[in-house]
Formats: sequence, C-alpha cells, structure tokens
Amino acid sequence: MSAAYGGYRWLVRAYPPGPRRDELLDTMIMSAEGAGRERPAGQEILDVLRRAPRARLGRPGSIGVVVAAIAIALLTAFVSASLVLLIAGETDRPLPNNAELTAIAGVVTPGLPVTMVDRHEGPHIDGNGEGAPGYVQYRTGTTTGSAGIVTESAARLRAAGWRVADADSQGLTAMKDGLLMNLSAGLYLEGEAVEVRIRRAEPSRLAAVTVTFLAGLVVGWLFTGWASRRTAHHPAASHGLGHLLFLSLITITPLAFSVTSEYLAIVTRGFSDSDKPVWIWLNPHQEMAIFWFPLALAACVAAVILTVCRPTRIAPPVRADVMPRS
Repeated sequence: MSAAYGGYRWLVRAYPPGPRRDELLDTMIMSAEGAGRERPAGQEILDVLRRAPRARLGRPGSIGVVVAAIAIALLTAFVSASLVLLIAGETDRPLPNNAELTAIAGVVTPGLPVTMVDRHEGPHIDGNGEGAPGYVQYRTGTTTGSAGIVTESAARLRAAGWRVADADSQGLTAMKDGLLMNLSAGLYLEGEAVEVRIRRAEPSRLAAVTVTFLAGLVVGWLFTGWASRRTAHHPAASHGLGHLLFLSLITITPLAFSVTSEYLAIVTRGFSDSDKPVWIWLNPHQEMAIFWFPLALAACVAAVILTVCRPTRIAPPVRADVMPRS
C-alpha cells in the first residue's frame, strides 16, 4: 500500500482494532485507487465517524447504544463537575467574619439595626430540612418602605465595587471577591424587614471544573462501552438495561434541564440563577432529590444485571488451510 493513503489509515483508527478495521481499510483504499483519490472524501469521513462509535461500544448495528453512551457520559460529567464545585466552592475561601459582616451591613442597610445573625461555615441541613450551602446572613429590624431600601442598597453596592444583578423591588443579587449576596425585602414574622444572605460563589477559575467535566464524559463513555460489550450476547440483560435507561432518562430530564441552565448561568454571569449553588442537586435533602431515588434504584438493578452477566468469549475462526490431524 502506498504511503499516499495515510489519511485512510488515520481515519479507520476510529474503529476498534481487529479484522473489521483491516477489512474496512482495504476496501476504502481499493475504492480510492479506482476513483483516483489519495485522501478520504467527505462522505467517507462522515460514514466512518457515524458508524465508528457503535463499533467502539460493541454494538455496530445499534443506534440506541450511542444514545445511551451520550446520556450516561453527560450524567457522569455533571456529577464529576458538581463534586469539584462542592469541594472547591466550600473550602477555597472563608465567609465574612463578624467584623466584615458589620462593614457590609453598613453599606447595604446603613442605620438599620441588625436583629438576627445566622452563620453556617459549610454545607448543612437548614430549618426546612433541605440541603443548604455554607452562608452567613443577617436580618434588619422592622422598617417601612423596604422596596425603596433595595434601590438605595443597589446604588451603594455598585459604588462599593459589587456587581449587582436581578435588582427589583423585592431584592437583588450582587457579587464581589468570590462572594455572592442575596438581598430580600418583604414581610417576615416580626414585620417588614430586609434579609441579606452571603455565600461563596462558584469558583471563578473554571479550568479544573472543565477538565473534570471532560474527564467525566470519557469515563461515562468508556463505562457504557464496557457494559455494552459485557451484555452483547445476553439479549434479556440488554433489553433490561435499555428499559432501565429509558425510565431513568424520563425521570431525570427535569433535573438535567435545571442543572444545565445553572451551569450556563455560571459561564455567562459568573454565578447560578438560584439562591443556592449549582452543586446543591447532589444533596439528597432538597426538593430535587425526588428524581434521585428512582435513578438510584435503576443503578442498583443495573449493577446486579452487570454482575450476573459474564462476557461471552467467542472462539477465533479456524483457518481453512489448517487441517485437523487424523
């Protein structure tokens, strides 16, 4: 074979090593010689890249296995990235101490007495029984005209170097030096007041999160390939895993849309849209945890199926030129 067909040799590397790759290479080079080409045509590249993932996943004739691999890879990636955000976001910088909180209160709500201070240095279960990140918050004494206070607070925060967003008559969000502030104005049990909560923002250096996300994609894809090859010759197990994946996708779709929107907000704005960090969906003590229970059950059943199944070893074909001894 001429070295001029090196492009074809690189292209077929998308397929796993084996007779199928060698046969495909021979066929493509013969076709190229007949057409007078030395490089793969665009249609050839598309065809190989379209079929190669199925071969890599052990199911050359299945499109569903690619869908499964993508879904599992994305789930693994989001879980990995969220864990990094949890570990880094809750440990890489301290919350404001009491003196710093007093100074912040002097900017946000000057002249209003602070009647309540609540502090949690790390993730915890709040009074409603839900998961919450570490934060420090205070509430002012009763006041009137809280909507006007929000407008004035926004102006003072901007002057102090805070980046203010989502400001309206009921509250605002502001960010500075890796801290995220949520200000809410309204009626509380003791009357009309202003509540200010400060938590750690998602880490601004997203390089580690991006690397972890990509690593999660690779791990999820490789795991799906391993599971696919392990059950390739067990039809009942394959159908069972397919049904489990379908039910899991239906269950987790609302959660996936929510988490994706939060990640996009971090990329575009620097912080999530909600008053809780993006990793909070991993916490079983929160409202989205209802989606985790069927997913955990499906994962347990899938683990049992994969444990029971044994990979089938296919004997190599007998060469025609090798005659058995009499």
